[in-house]
Formats: sequence, structure tokens, C-alpha cells
Amino acid sequence: YGTFFGCSTLSGSIPGTLFSGISGAPASSMFSSTFFSCSNLTGPIPENLFGEFSGAPAYAMFLSAFDGCSNLSGSIPENLFSGISGAPAQYMFYRTFASCRNLSGSIPENLFSGISGAPAGYMFGGTFALCDNLIGPIPGNLFAGISGAPAQYMFNSTFDGCSNLSGSIPAGLFAGISGAPAQYMFSYTFASCRKLSGPIPENLFVGISGAPASSMFSSTFSNCKGLTSIPQNLFGDISGAPATYMFKRTFYGCSGLTSIPQNLFGDISGTAQYDMFERMFYGCSGLTGASAKINGKYLYEIWPNATSAHIGSCYAGDTGLDDYTNMPTPWR
Repeated sequence: YGTFFGCSTLSGSIPGTLFSGISGAPASSMFSSTFFSCSNLTGPIPENLFGEFSGAPAYAMFLSAFDGCSNLSGSIPENLFSGISGAPAQYMFYRTFASCRNLSGSIPENLFSGISGAPAGYMFGGTFALCDNLIGPIPGNLFAGISGAPAQYMFNSTFDGCSNLSGSIPAGLFAGISGAPAQYMFSYTFASCRKLSGPIPENLFVGISGAPASSMFSSTFSNCKGLTSIPQNLFGDISGAPATYMFKRTFYGCSGLTSIPQNLFGDISGTAQYDMFERMFYGCSGLTGASAKINGKYLYEIWPNATSAHIGSCYAGDTGLDDYTNMPTPWR
């Protein structure tokens, strides 16, 4: 845990046999922050660096393991975690490769293939955040083994800042997730993935149903300028009283979106909450047609007394919307 933490002048490549004498089942925090901020380490991550370990995931086992290793290069080895199999553990891959800005190539499809079971809190939080040299599409089966009810922060910032990932978001990426929303579950998941393109998949969150949770979709797609359309019912099974930050900046800066489906949301009603729609469609300058409705009523008709503290600048800059000039000032 933290063995070489902050060793910013440590240079050269990581020896492939560094941990070869250690074998057995994973232990909690075993490689947490091991190379954190070792910004002068170079070369690829060895394929068999963790090859002797086998067994079920443990709490925070690879938390920030390479976080801030900005000069590591090459591709992420497909078999890096091949010995790990079993149900997710909290923080297991939290920020594992965050800010590894020189890692290149695509994300291996089978990188987490041994992980199967119900989501755990923070399990893939920030895993690839700011890995802005990773390329290619997101593998459709990357999280195929994960099935069960949402957990808080489960995919928070997973691909945040991966500005060179391209292609469409896979339709079945979260296919196994079903149950009531959890706090921050998809907050910043794809934020600033500017080269992701095409429509948002129709069934991306199809299993999520129940009452809103705080920050559940905060900034999920913010600054994804290449996305072109929002599907019907993307959040259609989420019904109940509003929660704070629930859709804060969800589509912020998505200038390629062309319209808002009229059944985007489920039956959300009740007292307005702080920042619940704050800048949700801010800067979506390509939008035309009507603004968002719930059960045929505009959001500003449902919450006529909402202030900027609730929905500040929800549609700012979206002058192509038919009803833009009719909106109360806090909404635009």
C-alpha cells in the first residue's frame, strides 16, 4: 500500500518480475497507490505484473495503483488482472489508471472478464479518467459480468476526460444493472469524451427504475460534442420526488444533439430541489423543437416557481428551441 507513493523522480520501467514471488488470494488495499504519482516511470505496464495472484476481488485492491503515472506508455495489457475472478469489491479499480496520459491503444475487451456479480460502491470510479491517449471504441463487453442493483459512485468518472475514445457508446455496456437509482451512479461517466459519436443507445439505462437519487446522472455526458441524439425513455423508468443534483449538467455542452424526446423522463413531481436540472442542456446549441416535458407539461410549467438555485441556466444558449423565449428567466 503506497509503496512508491509520490516517487516522482523514480525512472525507468516497472520490472515484470517485481511481485513474482508473491502468490495467493488478493488482500484489501494490496496495490492501493503503489505507484501513485510516479510521473517519471516509463515504458509499458508489464503483462504479468500481477500474474501470481488469483482469487476474488478485495476491497480497494488496485485503487490508484498507477494514478498519475503520466509517462507510462504502451497499451494496457489484456491479461493484467486475469487472475482476479469473483464478485466486485468496493473501490476495486477506483482511479487505477487515472491521469496515465501516455497510455495508448484501445481498452482491452477482456480486461475485467473475471469480475462477475452485483455492483459495489466506487468499483469503477475514475478508472480511466484523463487517459486522453486511449483510442478506439469502448468495448461492449467491458462490464458484461456486472449484474444487480446500482451502487453509489459505481461508474463515477469512469471515462471522464478520455477525449480520444471514439465510436458509439455500446448499447449493452450496463445491460446487467437493474434496480433503484443510487447516488452518483453515473456521474461524469463519459464527461468530455469529445470523440464519442452517434446516438446515445436506446436501452443504455433500461434497468434503472425507481425514485431519483442525488447526482445520479450529474454530468454523465457533459461536453460529449459528437453525440447526435437522445433516445426516447432514456430516463423513463425513474419516477418520484426530485433529488438534489439529479440531472445537473447531464448534457452540458453537447452541441451535436438535435432534439429532446418528449418522454425522456418518468413521472417526476414534487418540491423542487437544489440544482436538480442546473445547466442540464446548457450549450446544446443544436437543439430544435420543444424543450423537455413530463406528462405533456414543460418542466417550467411543473415547477413554475423554481429559481436559479434549482434549475439555473438549464437551457442557456439553446436558442433554437421553439419555446426558448417563453421560458421563465431562470431556465435560460
